[in-house]
Amino acid sequence: MESLPPPKPEIPDTNAESLIPQKGGSLSLFAILGWVMIGLVLLGITVVVLKKFDVVRKFQSSQFVAKAREALIAGNLPEALSAIRQVQGPTRETPDFLRLLAQYLQKASVEPALLADTLEKLALAGNEQPDDVLWLSQARFRTGDIRRARAAWDRLSSSQRSGLMAMKLNIDLLRNEGNLQEAAELELQLFQLFPDEPEVAFRKAVKDLDGPFPEIQDAAWKVLFKMAVNKGRSGLDAVRALSRRSELTLAEAEQLLKLAEAHPDITLDDRLVIISALIRLHPARREKTIQAEIDRCRTGGPVILAQVAAWLAREKEYAKICELAPASVLLESPALFPMVAQGLKEQQRWQELMDLLKKGKRLPVSNSRAAGWRALAARNLNPSDIKAARAHLEEAIQQGVSEKDALALMGAATLAESWHMPALALQAYLALAQPGSADEVQMLEKCWKMASIQNDSALLASLAARLLKIKPGDLQFIRRHDYLCLLRGVELETTLSDSATATRSASDLLLEALKAYRLHDLAHASVVLQKVVDTSDFSMGEKAVYAGLLTSAGGEVSQAYQIAEKIHSEGLLPEERVFLQLAQ
Repeated sequence: MESLPPPKPEIPDTNAESLIPQKGGSLSLFAILGWVMIGLVLLGITVVVLKKFDVVRKFQSSQFVAKAREALIAGNLPEALSAIRQVQGPTRETPDFLRLLAQYLQKASVEPALLADTLEKLALAGNEQPDDVLWLSQARFRTGDIRRARAAWDRLSSSQRSGLMAMKLNIDLLRNEGNLQEAAELELQLFQLFPDEPEVAFRKAVKDLDGPFPEIQDAAWKVLFKMAVNKGRSGLDAVRALSRRSELTLAEAEQLLKLAEAHPDITLDDRLVIISALIRLHPARREKTIQAEIDRCRTGGPVILAQVAAWLAREKEYAKICELAPASVLLESPALFPMVAQGLKEQQRWQELMDLLKKGKRLPVSNSRAAGWRALAARNLNPSDIKAARAHLEEAIQQGVSEKDALALMGAATLAESWHMPALALQAYLALAQPGSADEVQMLEKCWKMASIQNDSALLASLAARLLKIKPGDLQFIRRHDYLCLLRGVELETTLSDSATATRSASDLLLEALKAYRLHDLAHASVVLQKVVDTSDFSMGEKAVYAGLLTSAGGEVSQAYQIAEKIHSEGLLPEERVFLQLAQ
């Protein structure tokens, strides 16, 4: 028999597929090593790429920081801002960048909250400079945080406090803190210490304009007009101050307009104030002046058109707002549309208002506000059809609640109240009486009035309890609450638990008698009622209760009858009517 040849040694298959385990199999040592090598290579490539990217980003950020610093030194604020915005990543948290950002914010006089935060970050990093505390105080003041602004100012050294910026800030702080006399005295020192500073000279001139002596007023007037020629900040401030003075003459207003047109930083609003002065001083040219301004701004963008429209609204020229912008623009402008609608309302152009607010259109105002205007237009177009106006008003309130539009709700509530629709007004006022809001008590009082008209004692009791919870020490609210509890026969154990006082009014005695009656102590009720000598301050409801108690507690029946016959039951609460019937 021939022997079989020895088996050939197996050569491992090293192609890529051998590195992938078969189902149910396991990785070989060679495969594991292969995957580890691949992972390490990929990780290395990733680290290199990321490191290179980070290095590039840091390099670019440092370039932008340098560029921004150069722009600030040159006074080119727009270029500085553009460069600052390009700085990315961790560089934005470095002291160098934070200092650069603070310097930009100081020079540009913008974003006081950001400036304050930036200065505090620098202080935490141990990079605070002597003037930082002063700038921090001013930034806090500009954000309205007077307490923290004062705390920062108090940290200034004595030498810093006598500087121009610190003194001006201290004057403003003192005024906001209510220390007017101290502020006035410090301002006089400011005028004496820095008479040649343009800002101080401007401040003194404005103060002297309202002084008691004509010669001082005339001198201040001349100073301001001299300053108005300046193309800097002091010139702009002078133009603004003069344009708002009622004693301005026509010639002076025309001169101011020329100065404003020549000033590089004048705004459209500044110009329109001067145009208003010209209209007031030369009414014969009103139409021509307004039309010229409209033509001048007609091709402006949405912001310009909104400013001019707001000015036309202040001048009561509502029809010209429509001339300023086509209907297609109005229907897309949240700023212009309300002005036109409000103008049509004030001019009582009801059909045009209804057409403008036609349902089905996509309007740039809230649904609640549009429905409120429609209600007003419907009421005036057809006064006899109260149902249509009511339907629009109901929609306004429903939408106002849904949209949380307090302004629209207030308008709808006012209309409902004036149109003798207390239920609708109550619904709106209840929505406006948000717990904890600044207007909660005022709105609840409105609710009280509407609930009283509807003679709803349960709702009145609920409102009284809510008002008393807000102001537990208010005597009026205490009496309201106690009266309604005793009238309805609830909470008898806790009502009037601490009623013993040295002097008690007739209303207090009535409450005590009413409680005794509810507790079936007619003898005590009779004794208390005898102490009531004057009922002139009683409401009709209280008189009805008093008359009923007199009859029930064995008092003067004839007196009770005389009181009862003068009371009309229509305005009484249901429980008060019951007492009235006892006396009849």
